[in-house]
Amino acid sequence: MTRPPMLPADHIRELNHTTTTTERVDRFVPIPNITEPPWHIPAWTKIRDTHTAHHPALLDQLEAAVQQAAGGGAYGGGTAKSKPSARLDAIAVLQRIDRQSERLARNLGLPHATLRPRLSAIAGALTTTTSGREADLVRAWWVAARCTTGWEDAAYTPHVPCPNVDCERWDTLRIRLTDGIATCIECGESWHEGNFVQLGDYIRWAAEHLTGPRHWLYDENGYPIECTVCLVERQVMAERAAARARAGKAAGRALSVVPGTIAS
Repeated sequence: MTRPPMLPADHIRELNHTTTTTERVDRFVPIPNITEPPWHIPAWTKIRDTHTAHHPALLDQLEAAVQQAAGGGAYGGGTAKSKPSARLDAIAVLQRIDRQSERLARNLGLPHATLRPRLSAIAGALTTTTSGREADLVRAWWVAARCTTGWEDAAYTPHVPCPNVDCERWDTLRIRLTDGIATCIECGESWHEGNFVQLGDYIRWAAEHLTGPRHWLYDENGYPIECTVCLVERQVMAERAAARARAGKAAGRALSVVPGTIAS
């Protein structure tokens, strides 16, 4: 049965609360025999079991990851050690959800509250919409949390830049192939069933054209020539990176002249 489209309230419910899923699993068992030797199995029969799983709230998983990164909590002691990148991803996602949800709640006219009550209030304000800027933002939180909190295995991290032209940071994509979702831990862009295939096409192209310092092809005579397709793209990416750097410096200078602020 196809799952209906998730509302913002559904996404927030999985962020805030423990969820339970059930799955029907088929397995084969031998048919008992009473006439043959015990090692002889004449036939098998299929039975169907119901597998039930309880998933902690995504925010609980993020907070547990933050505690693990700090060397405390239920995951271990406090000896000094490097923080795994997956834990740093969880910290970044949790901070982004907190920051963006506070801004969204303010835009919706909701009273000030801590993170979880704030998310519940946002769910109540966005009860019926499945599209639009607010719904897309809530879905991006859910996708980011799902991509960075997997307990069974780590998310796939391709060595390519983020396809968002306002970001283009390398090694920031986190992908759940089985779920068909992905996020960028740097800019917060998310991909799901609507654009996940396009992301896969981009990753294959970027892995071929952008991963090395230069991409060489061979002409009909066997001489190496530089790929003109990725050469143009590399130049454009370099120009965008320079523009972002200039914009960042300008923003820093503007902040330094605001009374009562400290220049970073």
